[in-house]
This record gives sequence, structure tokens and C-alpha cells, in this order.
Amino acid sequence: MTGRAPHPTVGAWHRRVTYVLSGVVALLGLAIVAVTVADGGGVTSRGIVFGALLATAGTARAWIARRGAWT
Repeated sequence: MTGRAPHPTVGAWHRRVTYVLSGVVALLGLAIVAVTVADGGGVTSRGIVFGALLATAGTARAWIARRGAWT
């Protein structure tokens, strides 16, 4: 360790990557829900539940990052 502070743009990159990956997770969840509905899945089918959880997790992570918590 050199004892130096990280480069100032590291935080900006971390924030951007967090938003991008959160969006990918949320879109993946929505895609799973759409495919499950298109295949005739019911409200309590695994695809709907898992997709909704992924979409919620992605959205929540982006919201938490925007608030400034956990960063």
C-alpha cells in the first residue's frame, strides 16, 4: 500500500458501473416475467416470482446507490 488516496474518477466509474449493472439485473427480471407470461405462466409461477424479485433487486440497488447509502 502506498497510502495514497484512490484516483478521483474511481468513484465515478463505480457509480456508473453500479447503475449499469442494476439496470441489467432489472431488465433481466422483466424479461423473465415477460417470457413466463408469454408461455402461459400463472401469477405464482416461479418465473414470475423470480423475475419480480430480480427486477426489484436491480431497481432497489440503483435507488440505494442514488441515495448515497452503502457507497
